[in-house]
Amino acid sequence: MNSCAPAIFEELLKTISKKIGPQRYKVWFADLTQVNLTDSTVTVIAPNSFVANWIRKHYANLLTDTASEITGHQCRLDLQVSAKQTETTAEQSAKKRRVCSSTGKRNSANGGISASQADPLRFNLDNFVVGPSNQLAFATAQSVVGQPRVSFNPLFIHGSCGLGKTHLLQGICNAVRNSQPRSRCIYISGEEFTNQFIMALKSNRVTGFRQRFRRVDVLAIDDIHFLANKRATQEEFLHTFNSIETQGKQVILASDTHPKLLGAVIESLVSRFLAGMVVKIEPPDYHTRLAILVQRSECLKVEVDRAVLEYAARHVRGNVRELEGALLRLKAYSGLTHQRVCLSMATRVLSDYLGFASGPAGIEDLQQIVSNYFGLAPVDLQSPRRNNLLSLARSVGMYLTRQNTGMSYPEIGRAFGRRSHASVISACKKIEGFLAEQKDIEWTTAGGRCERQNVAEVVSKLSAQVTRSA
Repeated sequence: MNSCAPAIFEELLKTISKKIGPQRYKVWFADLTQVNLTDSTVTVIAPNSFVANWIRKHYANLLTDTASEITGHQCRLDLQVSAKQTETTAEQSAKKRRVCSSTGKRNSANGGISASQADPLRFNLDNFVVGPSNQLAFATAQSVVGQPRVSFNPLFIHGSCGLGKTHLLQGICNAVRNSQPRSRCIYISGEEFTNQFIMALKSNRVTGFRQRFRRVDVLAIDDIHFLANKRATQEEFLHTFNSIETQGKQVILASDTHPKLLGAVIESLVSRFLAGMVVKIEPPDYHTRLAILVQRSECLKVEVDRAVLEYAARHVRGNVRELEGALLRLKAYSGLTHQRVCLSMATRVLSDYLGFASGPAGIEDLQQIVSNYFGLAPVDLQSPRRNNLLSLARSVGMYLTRQNTGMSYPEIGRAFGRRSHASVISACKKIEGFLAEQKDIEWTTAGGRCERQNVAEVVSKLSAQVTRSA
């Protein structure tokens, strides 16, 4: 069987990401597994049996159905476990004993980077493109590496998906490892931290789990918002954080939202997050987008005219992943047609891409816009309180989020106070019904004033503000 054209393969990954949401795609496909598409087979290589079983249970039909839609014929799934992970139980136990007995040697050799990562950490601070939208976050990341003592704990970086949070966390770990080879650094996602804690509980190895995560120089946890609604894991992390802080070591966290908007997270954790350095990464402006495109085109070895990069920087106004996707699309088309990438090609190839690329507004910005319009605070949209005003504002906010971002229903629900995906679907259908009927909506402001406006006008005004927030 022959591998499919790069453009078809790229379309498969993009469609999967759109269907399950960027967060789940990042966790299960972008970071953990290798995916390949031939003429009739989707091959997925998982790092271990746990990931393989999860993908088989939750995403098998999605993978085959999506591949069949894109290729135009029936495809099957070939799910494999990486050969590096196919040791027998006895071999694994022996390996664990060897690792435990030679922890110092291992940390010296690989800088203490988490052994649970399937691939080496791939991001460095040297190739992080700095602009007004991320300058403060980058400066604090550099200070973590350069300061002999911890000056703030934790460093909490938040912002929408695809803006460089993971890049900074991994870059810090790599920089610390390079400057201090004997340092112990762990980079891990919030989900993996949770899974490892659960496995430690089930296997009665909590002591080993604590020794591993509390005896570090740098602990970097990505997607810390995953701990919301997981009380036991939150309490374990709280004790882990306290232990690391007491030793004068560094904790770095990343989330898609501000600590106050994390949802069901215990107050003692939120207060510790707020006591550190909280910095936000904004969507990149035009000049930063252009610099990112220039750098990525060099890395991808795409020969492209300057006018093409300027065109893409003006029109692809989302996150870094969307910019890379536009470049990959141009590269694939150039390879298929054996033509140099020029402006006329870019306008033709990217026309449909620009049609569905998500807008630049982050969820926090969007919630701020909606709450301001209805005379509320953003935190009200996440609160458990229910009245006519809050219900209407949430419904409008959820609808606009679905229309202007690439977030899935569950991700939107989490951003609006840990609500279920069914609640989000219901809210979106409610607003869609109002729009179809050209219905007027009424609400009473916090000051007691009655408002009555056509729903289409409200949505139009708010959509315009979301677009201008770029």
